[in-house]
Amino acid sequence: MGLDFGVFYEIEVPKPWNQRSEYEVFKQTIAQVVAAEQRGFTHFWTVEHHFLSEFSHCSAPECLYGAIAAKTSTIRIGHGVRLLPFPYNHPIRVAEMAATIDLVCDGRLEFGTGRSVSRAELEGFGIDPRKTRELWAEALEMVVGAWTNEVFSWEGEYFKFPARNVIPKPLQKPHPPLWVASTGPETHEIAGRKGLGLLSFTLLVDPEELKRRIGLYRAGLAEAEPVGKFVNDRAATFTIVHCAETNREARQTAERAAVWYVKKAFEIVASVGIWQSGSDLARTTT
Repeated sequence: MGLDFGVFYEIEVPKPWNQRSEYEVFKQTIAQVVAAEQRGFTHFWTVEHHFLSEFSHCSAPECLYGAIAAKTSTIRIGHGVRLLPFPYNHPIRVAEMAATIDLVCDGRLEFGTGRSVSRAELEGFGIDPRKTRELWAEALEMVVGAWTNEVFSWEGEYFKFPARNVIPKPLQKPHPPLWVASTGPETHEIAGRKGLGLLSFTLLVDPEELKRRIGLYRAGLAEAEPVGKFVNDRAATFTIVHCAETNREARQTAERAAVWYVKKAFEIVASVGIWQSGSDLARTTT
């Protein structure tokens, strides 16, 4: 496969705010994705985050995707990612909403999944950070089962679900491509072993380390027992890019925003580890 370029959004709304701040950012996002499609970008992704004021106001991405679907025709629309640990989202509701998106966007959905990385979100929803991987794994199996069985039931460690026909079903058969966000080396290998597309990151990760992590992913793929009905062997990585006529102009235009983003991102990620260590200093500054 060749190299594709996409756009990725947190939906930042930095202060100072006015009554139309969020409205304007969402409208700008939609307009930018339309322009990105016209210029040949192949993928559009957003996060799902909660309570992260300024950093991300994208708490209901499925609503945004419907608007994007109505104004585009070729760009792929990606959950980057849908949070699967309950009670962020019940897996059956995840299956229903994602299938609906796939129908209204003519089969352009990319279904990325993840566990969450911030104290503000995990604590807000009452989720034990030590159980997120198990919750994610079981929920993902349920989503695939709901999509690919006319009658689906489940008896697991965290979920019990009686026999039902979960509708609608996605347009893509047997289901949309499955992905997982991977912030650490271990998860890169897990992504490969589960036959999932890789959503990786370059923030404070140099090219050699990124190469090593993608190598772990490829090694996992060689032993894949896919959770889905097929192996998605694509690897994607997120980085910050700004183009200008000169380096000086680029710095003047984008340096402040880029540094702010990286600083906020690492404050958020670090909050879980400090929280688990028992320190009140962990509260995410959002």
